Amino acid sequence: GTTTADALVPSTTNTYHRIYSNSMSSGRVMSAFVRANGYNKVALKESGTTGFHASFDLSSVTLLDASVGVAGSIVSVGSGWYRLSAVLPSTVANIGVQINVLAPSYVSGDPNSSFFAGNGTSGVFAWGAQVEAGSTATTFYVLAVYFGSVAIRRTANCSCRF
Repeated sequence: GTTTADALVPSTTNTYHRIYSNSMSSGRVMSAFVRANGYNKVALKESGTTGFHASFDLSSVTLLDASVGVAGSIVSVGSGWYRLSAVLPSTVANIGVQINVLAPSYVSGDPNSSFFAGNGTSGVFAWGAQVEAGSTATTFYVLAVYFGSVAIRRTANCSCRF
């Protein structure tokens, strides 16, 4: 694990803007730490099978929209950083995860329908995305990565990080 975040910067193409994990993870709770860097609206979306999502406004610290059965949460952790989480329905077992930077005009709906042309420099910072089993986001757990191989410290029920 590191203390550096990734900058998610929308391109100047008029499309939806996301980063996602192709792998399916066992769990139903998605979470990530995010901070505005010019854009304030962000979504966590299940990208593998269901499309469930929760969308947030970092400037007003609010949940904007969530799929039926999804519980979204935004919590300030200081210095402009927020921990976003989305708890999916209990019928969901394996998920893929994506983080969308949303159009400034976004109010609700599928994050992949939030088309806009970014300015190529603004965005959001993201760090510590993970998927967990259970029904709430727990403490962030670092996955240790070694040169040439991957070692996962499964200190709780963390099973995915990108």
